[in-house]
Amino acid sequence: VDDGIVIAENIYLHFEKGKTPMHAAVDGTMEVAPAVLTSVATTIVAFSPLLFLAGTRMEMMMQVAIVVIAALVISLFEAFLVLPAHLGNEKTLNRKSLEAKKRGFRKYTEGFMNWLRDRVYQHFLNWLVKWRYIAATIPIALVLITMGLFMGGHIRNTFFPMVDFDQFTLNVAFTPGDGERQTLEFLDRFEAVIWDVNDEITEELGLDVNIIERTSKRLGNSFSGQERGAHAGSISVYPIDLEGYDISGRDISNRVSRKIGKVPEASKFTVGGRNRWGSPVSIGLMSKNLLELEEAKEYMIARLNEMPQLKDVNENIALGKQEIRLDLKPRAYFLGLDEASIASQVRQGFYGAQAQRLQVGRDELRVWVRYPKSDRTTLGQLEEMKIKTSQGVYPLSELADYHMERGPVAINRFNGSREIRVEAETIDPLASVPDILAQIEVEIMPELKAQFAGIRYVYQGQQKYSQEAMGQAGKSYLLAFMVIFLLLIMHFKSVPKSIIVILMIPISLLGVAWGHGLHGQPLSMMSLWGAVALTGVIINDAIVFYSKFDGLLIDGWKVSDAVKEAGKIRLRPIILTSITTSIGLFPMLFEKSVQAQFLIPMAISLAYGVALGTIFILIFFPVLIMLLNDARVYTRYLWTGVKPTCEEVETAVIQEKRKLKFEKNRGRNEIAIEE
Repeated sequence: VDDGIVIAENIYLHFEKGKTPMHAAVDGTMEVAPAVLTSVATTIVAFSPLLFLAGTRMEMMMQVAIVVIAALVISLFEAFLVLPAHLGNEKTLNRKSLEAKKRGFRKYTEGFMNWLRDRVYQHFLNWLVKWRYIAATIPIALVLITMGLFMGGHIRNTFFPMVDFDQFTLNVAFTPGDGERQTLEFLDRFEAVIWDVNDEITEELGLDVNIIERTSKRLGNSFSGQERGAHAGSISVYPIDLEGYDISGRDISNRVSRKIGKVPEASKFTVGGRNRWGSPVSIGLMSKNLLELEEAKEYMIARLNEMPQLKDVNENIALGKQEIRLDLKPRAYFLGLDEASIASQVRQGFYGAQAQRLQVGRDELRVWVRYPKSDRTTLGQLEEMKIKTSQGVYPLSELADYHMERGPVAINRFNGSREIRVEAETIDPLASVPDILAQIEVEIMPELKAQFAGIRYVYQGQQKYSQEAMGQAGKSYLLAFMVIFLLLIMHFKSVPKSIIVILMIPISLLGVAWGHGLHGQPLSMMSLWGAVALTGVIINDAIVFYSKFDGLLIDGWKVSDAVKEAGKIRLRPIILTSITTSIGLFPMLFEKSVQAQFLIPMAISLAYGVALGTIFILIFFPVLIMLLNDARVYTRYLWTGVKPTCEEVETAVIQEKRKLKFEKNRGRNEIAIEE
């Protein structure tokens, strides 16, 4: 759309000057072709790093990049060939179309654009050019104000957007061995609460149908399979399609959680949906000292439960069944025994050992030998068990003491050390996760390290995945930025011009920040990808503006007059590209469907970035052009001692003079050869 607007508007501009439709189509297209080609190329390069996000949680952006790049390439064909062919005939462009501007709806739209251009923008632009040094401080002030909004918490940031869920799960786990009766009783109680919440919400919203469509209760499995056994259970809750209703799946789950309250009988209890980006707070504790690791885990869980921003604090290690742990006595070591030899004999007696394999026909039979069932049912029988040694047979009670404790279901390791991961969810789905982690780092982790010197920790979950995505795309973006800068240099044949075009990108990012603040959405990784798309639009507007400015200089305009005229001429296409992009994206900003939630930060970045970036292009870009001209004039004045005119230092004028000189010398050489 942007390329089509720029080319179509320029074709119409040439037609208004009196050219035929065909000549207007050719001249108008060729005039802006380099600028359009450069702007599309820079946008393609900006999206290319997204193609290298394989292996991260942002892999879906690869498909977005492929679609965008393909669309941009096809748009060049349409803009350079199809559009001029449609406009370059008398049925589309004719003198009647010029007369149509004087009547009907077009009369008012043209009148408004002329008023905006000649009565508002022109006078404002005159003031900006005259007081450009004062105007240059405005972007700096806006940047400082935006930084203050960030520091004051009015604009928040997080790793990934919190996407609503269309179903959620209530997970509960008691102490292993408690039995299924207790688990079923609590699951029945929880299910009753869920339907009570359903009745409350249905009545509040005045619905004729239940807000919760169905529930599914499971015994023996919870926390995505981490907890297995009769002590664990879960209830999956499936609301109806909530699009169009003034309530979300997260609201329903929070109400269920509040109505149930705390469950002190349970060792683990959570209510919530699956987060595709991982847990907002996930801290991996590592140590080779298992006792210290267990104590550090309990300390971390207790401290996180004290934080009002967090809920559903739990660990990723499930409690196992009761185990008998043997501690050898000195006599066992004196007899040459160790833990492995005693454990092996205990296992052979109570579990069994293979004594023989027999071939019976085509089948193989394995013969296992162990104590009869009557001799392996009590702990007393374990104490009286005979252990064979080189010095004879001894009761186990004389060689070892024992105690009972629960062992883990699984042992997780990270970087060579045993790891227990403590995770938590945020109560506010729009909370700033980096701020919460920073608070944990300042308030909790120093005390943890002081009490447990052997503990190491690493942040997992969303922070880890965002770092992986940024690390993978960071190097690609550095290369992409260098390629974009090189493309701009090739287009303008000037490094300073390319720099001031690049400077418009961070200024336009102010719109991204303000848009998220207005919508109450935190900036996230998805916002960053929207800002990538924004760079293409901003560079497009800046290139088209600067190209027109250079063309006017070549035609003999003064610098100050040329920058004003370029602003007036490019006002309409720049505003049209902004309006079409922003209005096209605004319906998505208020979309309630679950599928669209993760796209909303991208839409905010692009819609508000384009809207405000357009204003910045029209206001501050002329100021930057004039400041660059002043810098060139005074630099040459200091270098040569002779103050040049404003036009003499402009690269467009210098290159045009070189071109004319070259053509003149070539003409002389051709005449000399003929003679």
